[in-house]
Amino acid sequence: MSHRIRQAGKEISNRSIVAEVRDRETFLQQKKTKKNAKKKNRLWLKRLAVSEVVLRICLP
Repeated sequence: MSHRIRQAGKEISNRSIVAEVRDRETFLQQKKTKKNAKKKNRLWLKRLAVSEVVLRICLP
């Protein structure tokens, strides 16, 4: 949001700077959350694949 204010050439205030920092922190938190969710999903799928292989070996 504040980045857009600067691009528009409007006055930069303390509030706009704080808003920009807040927006960036929110973005980074969401990015980490998505990354962690994908990582957990990959791990779960990997464990599922390993367990299927073990079942095929043990149960002919």
